[in-house]
Amino acid sequence: MSLLIPLYVHPAEDPGARHREWYGADGCFLERVTSDPAELPACRRLVRSVRRLGATTVVLNPGVHPAPGYARVADLTVTFEGHWTTYVSAFSRPAWTARHPPDRFCHLVYGVPEALVPLAVRTARERGAAVCGPVTGEPPNPWAQLTPALSEAD
Repeated sequence: MSLLIPLYVHPAEDPGARHREWYGADGCFLERVTSDPAELPACRRLVRSVRRLGATTVVLNPGVHPAPGYARVADLTVTFEGHWTTYVSAFSRPAWTARHPPDRFCHLVYGVPEALVPLAVRTARERGAAVCGPVTGEPPNPWAQLTPALSEAD
């Protein structure tokens, strides 16, 4: 079994080789990436840069469905990041996403009642995202604990 160790990078930070060396990261999670089509060339340059630094896997997190070109830039794109209530009531999936395999998309859903975590995973798959990170936590840091979905996989 292999384990991906992504490097979390906020856009204001330098995704330098130093961090990769310190943590043994072999991938890069680019947080708060824009979804604007006008910024796609800059995003492509950033992804090329982190790949040159050794990132074998690159994840983009605009948190919403970006312009279609973004899905071809990275290995995985987070197309939803938000609360469970929003996910079940206001989610919409653009038609262009059907042209890409589900393993290219991720939904990060917080505030999921523990009993509904399996439903959140199934819902993500039905909505075209093979990767889903449902957590029970709430803001300000819903990601403080691992997802109960990991225990479901055992």
